[in-house]
Parts: sequence; structure tokens; C-alpha cells
Amino acid sequence: MIPMTTNWGGSDKLTCGYTNGQVVNWDIKKALNTEMEERNTVPEKHMLSIAYMHDSCVRSIAWHGLENPVNCATSGNDGRLLIWDYRDPQVPMLLLRNRMIIYDMAWPGFSSRIATMDGDNLLRSVVTDEGPQGENTIVGPKAAINLAPTQALAGSELHPFIIIGNMEGWCKFTNNHLIRRKTETDYQNVAYKLNYDSKTSIFRYIDGIPPMPCINSKGNNNNDAPGVQTVYRQLGAHQRVQQDCVELSF
Repeated sequence: MIPMTTNWGGSDKLTCGYTNGQVVNWDIKKALNTEMEERNTVPEKHMLSIAYMHDSCVRSIAWHGLENPVNCATSGNDGRLLIWDYRDPQVPMLLLRNRMIIYDMAWPGFSSRIATMDGDNLLRSVVTDEGPQGENTIVGPKAAINLAPTQALAGSELHPFIIIGNMEGWCKFTNNHLIRRKTETDYQNVAYKLNYDSKTSIFRYIDGIPPMPCINSKGNNNNDAPGVQTVYRQLGAHQRVQQDCVELSF
């Protein structure tokens, strides 16, 4: 059993997700106030709860709020998004079942929306406070320009923007509360692109990239998709390269 991900629940609780689908909550405040000998010999006494949440590896954990939160969400390789109360973790609520891995998610304390990124490279906005289970999932702006898995996703307690980083070097952000009509084009904003030149072995940060349309997610998630070609044309036309570069030696 290997710990895969962790997250703080306020200042007192620490939650850990394991490769076997298990989620454990620890009382860190109690552990820090315990003598060292007792802390090392009886670690179980600092455990608040333990439960098997997922059928496979837990990929992400998100607490809702900063000060002593009670609600937590978890996602895993089984494609499930669960929400549960740490005081009764044996009864989780299934919010979303996806055919792909849910790599990461964010649940800002001020918001009722959970943002997730899955193996389809789609940003999904899941509403937690309205509608039955079959109607509470809203597919938000499609960050399907990614041709590589999402490495990280994070939200803020001060605004509704979600930041997305992927293994292709893109760092993007989008408003998780902005829902466009079906006839409107989905656009995504880019903070920067980390570009690698194989000839010179140099990484460059490219910024100043204008908002770009998302890929049509209906089977066109490849280099020949019109959205991808548009993005790379814009990248070549508007790139502004910083002078400081990282040079690698192999």
C-alpha cells in the first residue's frame, strides 16, 4: 500500500489516498501534542477514519473550505468522483462516473462546483448543491487542446478561475463558473507554454498567447484537428520569448 496523494483539511486534519483505493484521515493536531515515543509506537490512535473509497488508486483529494472543513471529495483511477463527510466516511456519495481516469480536481471553499480533469482532457464542472444525480454534471470549457495528460489542477479561495498544467508544457486557466451556450465557441486562456527545442536542448517560456478556441472533442483530439492547427499558428504568430532560458546538457 503506497500513499499516492495527500491534502490538508484545515490546519488539524491530513488526508492521504493510497494505491489500493483506501483513504485515511489523520488528526495532526493530536499527533503533534503527543510525546515522541508514544507517537512512534501507537500511530493508529491519531487516525480519525479509514475507508475503502475507490476500486483502484486514489489520484486526488480536495477539501471544501479552509477552516475545519467536514466535506471532502476524492477521485481515482476507477473514474469515480466521490464526496463524503469525514465524520461518516463509510457512506460516500457518487457524483460522477467516468470511463476515463480522473487525474486531478479542485473544489474552492466559496464555490459549489468541483472542477475535474480526466483522461479525455476535458474540464468538467460538477455542481454539488442542485438537481438530482443525473442532472448535476455540467461539461465546462473543453481544455481538449491537451495532447498529454493533465499534471496538475488548482483553484483559488478568492476567485472562480481554475489553473491547469499538463505534460505537454501548457499552463492554462478558465472560469469554472462561466457556462457558454451550445452555439458559442469555447475559448481558453493561456498563461504560458513551456517549449522545448530538441536541436539546442533549451526550454523557453512563451507567453503573450491570446485566447484560443478549444478542440472539437468529437474524435478530433489529434495533431490534425482544426483547433490544434489554429493554436499552433497563433503560437508562432504571437509568441514572446523570455530572455532567460534553461539550458540542458545530456
